[in-house]
Amino acid sequence: FREVNFLNYTFFILFIFGLVTSTHLTLYWRVEQNANDWFFQLLLYASVIFHIYERRNNLAFVSQFPANFVGCCLIIIPYINANFSVQEISIFWYFLPLVSAIGLTLLASGFQGIKQFKRELAVIAIFPLIFVFVKLLGMLIRITVISAKLTSYLLWYLGFNSATQGSLVSVNNAVIDILSECTAIPLLIMLLKFS
Repeated sequence: FREVNFLNYTFFILFIFGLVTSTHLTLYWRVEQNANDWFFQLLLYASVIFHIYERRNNLAFVSQFPANFVGCCLIIIPYINANFSVQEISIFWYFLPLVSAIGLTLLASGFQGIKQFKRELAVIAIFPLIFVFVKLLGMLIRITVISAKLTSYLLWYLGFNSATQGSLVSVNNAVIDILSECTAIPLLIMLLKFS
């Protein structure tokens, strides 16, 4: 291993982290246009930098050629072809912070030093995994149908004549359509991300 000058290398890593963070947050706002998710991404980056700042005296920054090259490739290559920024969202979009974080840890401390950032990488990996889990769960279980049946049961219990057909609830010659936003799943996902 070749030890590097701590102050210059730390400033270089923080500068790259700032560039990656600002680029990702800008692209995230252009693609998602959701203030809650954008705020949680900002909170994610702030918590990661805070945890690294707390352990700054125990971290070892090591510069190695193969790890630096792989790290630079993991940081730069996903942002070169940014067609996804405006046109469409793929599953890779949600794993972009994790790929960039792995590249940044390789750039900062090499292959052997990636272990000292395992907690931060795990926190960054939780966000896309929650998204994938919710999408898969949404494909397997239609939560709107379950919510419509529960609503119909509560209305029947209160004395209304109600019936369900899919996500539609018929009540006294009127129809209520249960949307996914009405199921509290988005709020639960937000709380899960926040925790």
